[in-house]
Amino acid sequence: MASPSEVDDRTEELSSPDAAERLRVEGDSDEIRSGFLQRSDELSRQFCISKEPIAEASVNAGGLPSRLSSQVQRSKQGSVVRTPPSQKMANMLPQEFILWLGVILPMSVITLSLLIPPSELGVDPLPSHWHLLCVCLVPASNFLIWRRQWYGRLRSPRWLAHLNSLAIGVSLIYTLKYLHLVLMGLVLAFFLIGLWAMAPALALLCCLACRGYLHGTRMESGGNRLPGLSFGLTLALLLLGWPFLPALATEYGLHLAGSESRGRRQQGLNWLRRFGSHDELLRSCHRESDPAIGWLGAALANERPVSAAEAKRVYYRVTGQPLWSQRSTDSAWPLRRSPRAVSDPDLGGTRVGPMVEGLWLRTSRMETTIDREAMLANIEWTLVMRNESWRTGEGRAQIGLPPGGVISRVSLWVNGKERKGIVGEADKARRAYTDVVRQRRDPILVTLSGRDRALVQCFPISPEGGEMKFRLTIAAPLQLDSATQGYLRLPYLAERNFDFTDHKVHFIRVMMKGEGGVTSGALVPQDGGSSTPTWQGVLTNSELSSTQGIVSILREAKIGPVWSRNPFEKHRVVYQSLEQRATLRPERIILVLDTSASMSASVAEVADSLEALPPGVETGMLLVSDAGAELLAPIQPLTPQRRTMLADRIKLMQCEGGRSNIPALLQAWDLAAASDAGMVVWIHGPIPETTDAPEPFLEHCREVGKKPRVLDIQTDPGPNRLLEHLDNTQNPESVTRRGSLSQDLRQIFLAFRHGAMESILVRRSGIHPPNDASPASATAAWPMTCLWARDRIAGLLGADVPDHDTALTLAKQYHLVSPVSGAVVLETDEQYLQAGLTGVPPTEVGPQAMREQAPVSFSRPSGNKASERYVGSQKSTALSTGGRLAKGGRVSSGSSPSGLFSDPLMIPLEAMSPRLNSEATSAEGQGLIGSTRLGGGEIDFDLRSAWSQSGTSHDGLIFLPVTLFLVARLWLGGPMIRIPFEQVKK
Repeated sequence: MASPSEVDDRTEELSSPDAAERLRVEGDSDEIRSGFLQRSDELSRQFCISKEPIAEASVNAGGLPSRLSSQVQRSKQGSVVRTPPSQKMANMLPQEFILWLGVILPMSVITLSLLIPPSELGVDPLPSHWHLLCVCLVPASNFLIWRRQWYGRLRSPRWLAHLNSLAIGVSLIYTLKYLHLVLMGLVLAFFLIGLWAMAPALALLCCLACRGYLHGTRMESGGNRLPGLSFGLTLALLLLGWPFLPALATEYGLHLAGSESRGRRQQGLNWLRRFGSHDELLRSCHRESDPAIGWLGAALANERPVSAAEAKRVYYRVTGQPLWSQRSTDSAWPLRRSPRAVSDPDLGGTRVGPMVEGLWLRTSRMETTIDREAMLANIEWTLVMRNESWRTGEGRAQIGLPPGGVISRVSLWVNGKERKGIVGEADKARRAYTDVVRQRRDPILVTLSGRDRALVQCFPISPEGGEMKFRLTIAAPLQLDSATQGYLRLPYLAERNFDFTDHKVHFIRVMMKGEGGVTSGALVPQDGGSSTPTWQGVLTNSELSSTQGIVSILREAKIGPVWSRNPFEKHRVVYQSLEQRATLRPERIILVLDTSASMSASVAEVADSLEALPPGVETGMLLVSDAGAELLAPIQPLTPQRRTMLADRIKLMQCEGGRSNIPALLQAWDLAAASDAGMVVWIHGPIPETTDAPEPFLEHCREVGKKPRVLDIQTDPGPNRLLEHLDNTQNPESVTRRGSLSQDLRQIFLAFRHGAMESILVRRSGIHPPNDASPASATAAWPMTCLWARDRIAGLLGADVPDHDTALTLAKQYHLVSPVSGAVVLETDEQYLQAGLTGVPPTEVGPQAMREQAPVSFSRPSGNKASERYVGSQKSTALSTGGRLAKGGRVSSGSSPSGLFSDPLMIPLEAMSPRLNSEATSAEGQGLIGSTRLGGGEIDFDLRSAWSQSGTSHDGLIFLPVTLFLVARLWLGGPMIRIPFEQVKK
C-alpha cells in the first residue's frame, strides 16, 4: 500500500504541463479522458482512497483535471470508513417493515386513540388537535420516503430531510414519554396489544431507517451530507411543548396556592384566577396531567408537591365549585366521548356526589294533609327512580325537610310489594346498607345530614330501564307568623345525583282537614265535589325549592290546645299548645357577608336592605375574604351616614371563587359575645365544600350557657357543609326564605327595632291533657306524637351530658330518623338479623301492636349444610302448607305475627316451589349464560350484567369471556358451568 507522500507525487506527475502536452500529442481528447479515468480507478485501488473526489474534480477545457490535491480525501494509515447508524438500520430492516411498522401501525394506534376515551386507555397520547398533527407527521414522512424508495425514484431534497428529522424527534419524545409501555409491549409482543404499546419505538426505528435511505441516495448522487438532527429535535420539542404552556402555568399557580405561607397562597390564587386554565386545573386535581409538567411546576414555584386533598380545596377556592361536582375534562374529539355512563365514585358513600349519567327521576308525587286545628302536616312523598344507562346505579339525594320536621316512615317496593323500613342505630344501619350494596340487593337508607336535612340512598337501580320506587313519610309543624296565620315549607331536593325526565316532575297535592284557606303561587284549588278542600299543581324542582314551594295557611285564633294518646306509653298523653314569646332586641349586630362567587347576584339586595337596620344599635360588618375576614369599619352605633357608607362599600366588593366563612364567623362570634345582647347575622350562598377545619366554630355552637344568637340566611337553595355537623344545637337558627332576599332581610331587621312577639307550637307529655284541650283528629295524632318524640330526642342530645342510649331507644320506638338513628329497608328478614336490626314494623304502630312479642328462634337441620339456606317469611309463605315444610326444614315453636319476623322458616332449595324454576327459565331468555347447582337448587347469574360492572363500555368485548367459556367447555368434554358443589373431584 502506497504512502500519502507517494500519492502526492503521482498526482503532481499526472497534473504537470509536460505530461498534459505529451498526452495531447499521443491521442485525441476522448482517449485521454477514458485513460485518465481508468488510471484514477487504478490509483484508488492501489492507494485505498475514495474515488468520489476524483470523479468530482473539475476538468479544464482540454479534458484534464486542473488540480486533484485539494479534491482527494487523505485517509490515515489503518483507518476504516464507518457506516452511519441510520444506514445500518436501512440495511437491517426490509422495506416491507417500513410500511407495516412505520406507517400502518402508527395510523392504527392514532385511530384507536381517537375512538376510545382516555379513561379506558389509561393514557391520553393526543390531548389536542395540535398533538394529532404532530404525530401524523411520523407515518406521513415514512410513507413518502418508503414510496419513493420502493419505486426507485427516491431523491433527498432538503425539505424531506427536515421532515424526517422532525418525525425522528416526535417519535423519540413519545418513546421516552411512554417508555414504561414500550417495556410492557416487549413482554406482550406476541399479542397485538404488545405491538400497539411498542408503536412509538418501532416508528422511531423506521424513521431512522428512512434517514438511512436518504443518506445513501445523497451519497450516490454525490451531494453533501444530510442536515443534522438538531433542527428536527428542537422543532419537535417546541411543537409538542407549546400546548403544555397553559398546563405549566396552572401547575405553577396550583403549587403556589398550596403553600404554607399566607402571602404565597394568596399569590397563587390570584395567578390561577387570572392566568390559569380551568380545564388544566381540573386535570391536575384529578391527577390526569403529565407528571413531568407537575414536577416542573413545583420546581418553578419552589414548593412541595400538592396533595390530592389540598388540590381539592384549591379548586374550590379558585372556582367556587366543589371538585366532585365537576367531571374530568372531556376530550375535544367528538368520537372519543363515550356514550355510556362512567363509574360512580361515591357508590355507597356518605355524600351525594356528581351527576350519574342515565339516572333519572321519573315521577314524584307529594300528598300533603294539613290539620287546621293542630297546625300540623303529614306528608307522603313517593318517588320513582329510573336508570337508562348500561350500569347498575345508586340514587342519592339530600332532601330539605320542613323546619322542625322529622321522617317517621320509609318504604321501598321490593318485587312489586311495599316493604317497610326498620329504624336502628345510624352506624349499624349504614353498615347493613353497604353490605347489601356489595351483594347488589335491594336496600334503601335514610339518615340525617344536618338540621332539617336528610340523605336518601337507594340501590340497585337496574340498568337499561330499571326502576326503584320508595316513599318517605314526614311529620312537620307549621311555622306561625301569628296566632291566625302560618305556612308550610314543602320538602325539596337540595342536592341530587340524578336528572329529571321532565322539567315539571313534582306533582303536589295539598288537602285541608277542616275549614281554612290555602294560599300558594303554584297550587290551584280543585272543584271535585269532595268534602276535603284540595289544591294541586305540577312544579319543577327549582320551583319546589324556591318560594313557590311554600304553602300559607289561615286559621282561627280561638282554637285551643289539642291532645292525643301516646301509643307507646300507657296512661300518658301528648298535647300541643300555642304560646307567645317575646324576641330579645339585640344591642349589637355583627353582619357576616360571604363574598364567594355564588353571592355575585345578591350583593345589591344586601346593600339595599341595610336601610331597615334599627338606628342606634352597635353595628359591624365583616366581609369574608381569601385571607380570612375584613372588618369594614369599627363597631359603632348606626347612623344614616354610616349606613350609607356600609352600603357603598358592599356594592364595590368583588365576589369570586369559594371562600371560607369560618374565620369570619369566629371573629363575629367573639365581637357579638362582648355584648349582653349580641347577634350575628350570617348572609351566604350555598357552601358545597369546607376548606378550613370546622371544629372551632362547632365547639362555639355547642357551648352550654350564654352565647350570642346566630341567624343563618342562605341566598339560594343548596348544600351547607358547615351546618351538616350541627344536628342538636339551636345555633345557628336557619331562616326560611319566603320572598326576595331584600324583602326577607328587611323583615328581619324591622323586627329588631322593637321587641316583636313570636308564636310557637309547644308539645308536652303528661298523664292528663289540659282542661281546655280538645282531642286531635286521626290525621294530627300520629304527627304530633312523632314531633314530641323528636323534641325529646333533641333535648337528650343537647343536654350538658348527652344521653345517646335513651335517645336511640326513643328513636327506635317511634321509628324516627334522628341524629343517632337511621332507617333502612332490606330485601329479606335474614339480612336484618345479620345486621343486628330488630324492631316492630311501622305498619303495626299503635295500641294493637303493643302486645307482648313472642321470641324468635332459629335452628339448623341436619344434613348437608352447603345445600341449606335461610329464607325470610315474605318469600317462603307460598312454599309452606299450614306452616309446615317439606323434609329438611322445620318451624320454630314461637311465632311473631306482628313483629318483624313472622313464621321464620328455613328450607333447602330443593323444597322451593316451581316459581324459582320459572324465574330461572325467564331469566335465561334475557341473557343468562348458565347456572350453578347448589345441592338440589340452582343459583342463576347474568354474565352480561356482571360484565357491565367491570368498567368497560364496549359490548363487543363480551364475546371474549363467552369464547373462553365455550373453549373450556369443549376442553373439559362436559358441562362446564353446571357442576355440583358436593363433587370435589369429577
